[in-house]
Amino acid sequence: MLLVAHCSPHADLDGASLAFQRLVAAGKPQKVALTACMRKLLIILNAMVKSGKPWDPTLHSA
Repeated sequence: MLLVAHCSPHADLDGASLAFQRLVAAGKPQKVALTACMRKLLIILNAMVKSGKPWDPTLHSA
């Protein structure tokens, strides 16, 4: 998550970062939490492509 946020200064990944932190705090290994966050973002991006709507950070929270 940090690499993506670092590479894209316009990306609003607060929801994904919070989800990652929440999963790690719940005792999940970091790789499992990272995979879950990647899946979450992939599902959101797939829905955006299907609907043709742009990114709306108010719709995608942790």
